[in-house]
Amino acid sequence: MHEEVDYTFRQLSAMFVGESSGSMKPVTVLTINGGGMRGLYATYVLHTLAKRFATRREVNGLDIGKGFDLVVGTSTGAILTAGIAAGIPLERIMALYKEAGPQIFKDPVPPYDKSLKLSRRISFYHWLWRHRRRAGNSNEKLESALRDTFGELTFGELYERRGIGVCVPATSYLHHTPRIFKTPHIPDKQRDNDVLLADACLASSAAPIYLPLASIKADGLEDQIYADGGLWANNPVLIGLLEALAVSAPRQPVVILSVGTCPPPSGTLPPENLDQGVAEWRSGIRVMELAMNVQVYAACNAVLRLVDQLNRLKKRVHILRCEESIPSSKQAELLQLDSASQDALDLMKRLGNKDGHDTFRWCQAPVGEDGKLLDDIFDRMPAYEAL
Repeated sequence: MHEEVDYTFRQLSAMFVGESSGSMKPVTVLTINGGGMRGLYATYVLHTLAKRFATRREVNGLDIGKGFDLVVGTSTGAILTAGIAAGIPLERIMALYKEAGPQIFKDPVPPYDKSLKLSRRISFYHWLWRHRRRAGNSNEKLESALRDTFGELTFGELYERRGIGVCVPATSYLHHTPRIFKTPHIPDKQRDNDVLLADACLASSAAPIYLPLASIKADGLEDQIYADGGLWANNPVLIGLLEALAVSAPRQPVVILSVGTCPPPSGTLPPENLDQGVAEWRSGIRVMELAMNVQVYAACNAVLRLVDQLNRLKKRVHILRCEESIPSSKQAELLQLDSASQDALDLMKRLGNKDGHDTFRWCQAPVGEDGKLLDDIFDRMPAYEAL
């Protein structure tokens, strides 16, 4: 399934090679998946790409946000895209993950598998007992880090200052419905102008079991309660496409750069016992992981079908999915949503750097539509020293 989805993503751009777009400037969109601490991996992918293009242009750094008309991120991706939209250098966002991550996820969920030694299985039950009435970690450090990063910046102020549209998916706990916090990039969508960027990121990152629900001020009301946006939009590429269609002219092309947070290993072995209980599902954690991973690929396939129909209607859409390493099973143990050990941070750096370099190689191919489109996006970005 994973290989099939990756293949279709690579084919999306090829579907439009040779079709004339005229001189109309495309609407450009950046989307970033959810994935907890694996947001650091996505940060390294973008950082490596930006460094390669900055070196080629002989500048010190690039303001990535200015390469896009719209950025969309879920959960950890919300933090990264919000930072990019606000003009915060990626080095500072990396520092946030490295410094705040181990303090946010002080008590990661131990692995559980019947093949593990008894002592390691018992550690999971101890964790479960400790957190039987509360989340695995407090969100106080996360909230503090978000406020230090974004201050009192609101969605309305961000759009007025930078002219970049932002969408942050969350889940309304009261209504069990999707919620998307937005800048006023669509003129009649002004509801979230006064919502703090830090609050929306906190709401989008409220992963059940791992972190508490988020209570924030939204819709002019106090104490609106939200859960993680990854429960329904862990891959927000479909949201990015729909928003781009809403702001684009009828024949205006759309180009989306989609960044993942390192996929789970493929070929997972089936359980020996199909009658799985609470322990095997890790008290619901594996249920949530399964649902979020499936949602990532479901969004890929939904976008493919939608793009096919848009192509039929002569609406050009290009979706560029950054290269993603598939970690081994052993590496995957270090890439859990709440993995913040030094070994995990080092692995995310290595994988992110590699995949960033591999994505840049699109631009070194003799002929390649993906490389040309990636060139165009990064050529739009001003150098930081010119700001």
